[in-house]
Amino acid sequence: MTALTVLPGGPATRLALISPDRAFRVLLADCLAEEARPVEWVLRSENELSALRPEAIDQICDRGPDALFLDIGDDPLSGANFISAISDRSPEITVVAIGDSLDVEALLKVIRSGASGYLRRPFDRHEVAEACSTVLRKAGTKTGPQTADHTTCVLGLFSPKGGTGVSTLAANLAVHIRRATAKRTLLLDLSPELGTSPVLLGLEPRYSYLDVLESLHRMDEGLLLTFLDEHSSGTRVLASPTSVFASRELTPDNVSKLLGLLRLHFEYVIVDIGRGVMDRTALRTLELSDEKLIVTTPDLPTLRNVKRVLHHLPTEESSESGLRLVVSRYEEGIGVEKKDIQRAVGLPLHHLLVEDREGVSKSANLGRPIVLDGPSSYASGVGQIGDLIAKDDLLEKDARGPLGKLLGAVLPPFGKTNGRPKKKSEPRSARRTAQGSGVA
Repeated sequence: MTALTVLPGGPATRLALISPDRAFRVLLADCLAEEARPVEWVLRSENELSALRPEAIDQICDRGPDALFLDIGDDPLSGANFISAISDRSPEITVVAIGDSLDVEALLKVIRSGASGYLRRPFDRHEVAEACSTVLRKAGTKTGPQTADHTTCVLGLFSPKGGTGVSTLAANLAVHIRRATAKRTLLLDLSPELGTSPVLLGLEPRYSYLDVLESLHRMDEGLLLTFLDEHSSGTRVLASPTSVFASRELTPDNVSKLLGLLRLHFEYVIVDIGRGVMDRTALRTLELSDEKLIVTTPDLPTLRNVKRVLHHLPTEESSESGLRLVVSRYEEGIGVEKKDIQRAVGLPLHHLLVEDREGVSKSANLGRPIVLDGPSSYASGVGQIGDLIAKDDLLEKDARGPLGKLLGAVLPPFGKTNGRPKKKSEPRSARRTAQGSGVA
């Protein structure tokens, strides 16, 4: 191993770098300089990973870096083993892996070994700069719990019966709220397996909430971004498992931790609960949601199930309960009439979505949210729901669409506030208690 280079200075983020790639070393130095924050190099090595001896792990850890940039070249297996050894020896070290393009399986192996992020060749300057910013910011918050600087609204959508259009509504609401507010918005698909929310947005998810749960103990902003897909609207998506064999019990405790983490980084979290039964996990998700949409179709079997579910939820008509009844697929003269729905359920009817079979079906098949396709009865209904929930953050009507995208582009990057003071992250309902956010 080459001799270390120590740079003098006061309190600084302690960094280590192992990479034979001169172009990356220069790019990294430039990006760090742009951050204008003190850095102390405890180690800079130009060796390849294969040239390191076993004792290198102890030597790195003994120098106590806050973060290590490690070039694994084209050998993800050796890289994963090395990172795992570093993480076992000093779990407080943030490891950013560098290397060639990897397939999903190899990349997952590297991430699961302990890497908080992966930078692939050819390097994108923005991605390297974002990694530097994340590393420096994380090092500056290691002495205390991680907190957010914004308020967050978690919107939970649930139906006690399948086929009511919950996933379609969740996907369209997420896109509408993102475009209507330019706020950081996430669609979370909590289906036990094979959820459809990403498909409705035309996305092929790479990871799922299971990958995030496995890495909660070392999660930071950079690693979280690795697990998310992004829609063209700017909406981020955290998918459900993509394989029937990947299913596992999603516990209420895990939901608390997951939502606590997402509150740190997003202003709107739209949750497709994706369950046809009211189990403990679905109930916990609704309890932690600031706004709850109970979705039904205008038929007696579904309305009966809704009424039974309400026994487990607060039903008082108040801002604290955040409980809204939504009737989907409504057709005048077919099914239970509007005037009878409230009497059948025992809850006021807040929103009604008129049936639009052709438009919704076309939207699903194209993987394009219907709210992006111009005026329609369904899109109008979704817009009314979204505007009511996000009323405090709405852009002007003419600032949505292309101009809204421009505003989103100039807003502070993911996880940053551009130096403007904001409120601490907390549920919008005063009744919410601790959300389990100590997972960073």
